[in-house]
Amino acid sequence: MKKFLCVILGILFVLALVACGKEKTDPAATATEEPTRPEAALLSLVESFDASKVNGFDYALEQTLNDTIVNRHTVSIRLNSANRTVASRVETRKSLNEEFDGDQFTETTVTTYYRNGQIATQGNGVWSWNDGSLDEFLSVNLQALRFDFSLLRDLNFTTSEEQSVLTFRIDDANAAAFLGITRAVKDLSFEIKSDVAGEILLSFTMRYAQDLTSTVISLTSYSGSTNITLPD
Repeated sequence: MKKFLCVILGILFVLALVACGKEKTDPAATATEEPTRPEAALLSLVESFDASKVNGFDYALEQTLNDTIVNRHTVSIRLNSANRTVASRVETRKSLNEEFDGDQFTETTVTTYYRNGQIATQGNGVWSWNDGSLDEFLSVNLQALRFDFSLLRDLNFTTSEEQSVLTFRIDDANAAAFLGITRAVKDLSFEIKSDVAGEILLSFTMRYAQDLTSTVISLTSYSGSTNITLPD
């Protein structure tokens, strides 16, 4: 059973991390009108997510098989409210144990810090600071997304006093091509939320199914106050 799961998840993990947005289209698909200005603005917020506009974010990738979480990757980043050159990053992973010994799944948590062009990592209980950029520290796979508007279906844009919301899907026939893979994907859908002005990404959610699994990838911006204590 573990070996079977490992083969499936090896394929799925590549799918979840692949850069999206191939420009292949289905000639038979009905052409979609060009995006309106607010629709285009929300798509752009995802493609060029700017973490500097918020005080952090929570990223999550979660895959389930028969209602069991078999792969999870989360990143929680916070920027110091008073000094935005200081940040913390907590990254957790749950994945199938490919060694086939001990527990079926392996879970790890890694905490790192950023300060003025340096990133702190911990090894053997000792913290060490090395050169690194803030862009590198803040990076998640969301930045790889690229939307081909001709593939988007059932676009629905709504706005209220608090936020704007854009939802859409991609036909099953084009879903795998959009993700840049050959294995079948179905029920690929998206939800993007922004502030009313369409300038700040509040949240992004992508869902899809493949074989026996379902996957959800999400990012939620954090706007609260944070005071980060750095290690020595």
